[in-house]
Amino acid sequence: MAGWRDKVFGTLMTEWFEGVKKPSVVASTFIRYRIDFDLRIVDSVLWPKRLVEIKPPLVQAYYCDIADEHGVSAVKQTHKLLRQFFNYCVDNDWIIKSPLKTVIIPKDSRLVKEKKAFTEQEVEKLIEAAKSNSDYFIYVFLAFTGLRLGEAYVKQKLKIS
Repeated sequence: MAGWRDKVFGTLMTEWFEGVKKPSVVASTFIRYRIDFDLRIVDSVLWPKRLVEIKPPLVQAYYCDIADEHGVSAVKQTHKLLRQFFNYCVDNDWIIKSPLKTVIIPKDSRLVKEKKAFTEQEVEKLIEAAKSNSDYFIYVFLAFTGLRLGEAYVKQKLKIS
């Protein structure tokens, strides 16, 4: 990442994400990180800033916005990825201290929503939409067993019946 001083956070984060993070994790973990990266980091308030311009109050406000829009779990996922990036920056002497050091992850102020199962019509709609997908049988299996994707993956990996 030569010439890092001339680059903004978005460029450096992308280079780190693709060049450092991606090779260090398994594909399924990288996909989860990619979703967080694309949804909450790309084009964020941090994206156009230089590293030295990113201060704790800016990150704190950013986290509060994420919490309001997506919930605290989204903040925690985003924080995990940003923490790794900023630690990498500190380790490489790009910054003296991570701007995340004094940032507090907001508490969830939203009411806990009751989870509800799909209706029979929603399941039929899902199955119909999945027919053209190569993972059709996975959708059918998940819909009729009630398993979550991660649970089904573990069962398949461990060959548990």
